[in-house]
Amino acid sequence: MLKPSIWVTDDFFGCMPKCRWKGHLSFTRIEANQVRKYLDNLQLCVALKDRGLAHSIARVLGIRCCDIDVLPKHKEWLGQSILVAKQKFEATDQFDLFWVTIYAD
Repeated sequence: MLKPSIWVTDDFFGCMPKCRWKGHLSFTRIEANQVRKYLDNLQLCVALKDRGLAHSIARVLGIRCCDIDVLPKHKEWLGQSILVAKQKFEATDQFDLFWVTIYAD
């Protein structure tokens, strides 16, 4: 059985399509331990700037680094739920995590 896919990114607006779109966003802050509870039921798909950041996020979420691929940044986000990891301080494993849902108008 396929697991639902959740996109993970550190650069939400940089990974958005370059075209215009109409919609609105819902942001909710979430803790890493809340995300870890559901990892067995989710497939994480990652769109990140660099592999080093992917490894940091993997450590925070408690998943194996080899499970993360750095995917193309031009994924169509509309109608998706995305986990956004914003690094608190450069070169640390400290992130603020936000659950973002994109709704069409």
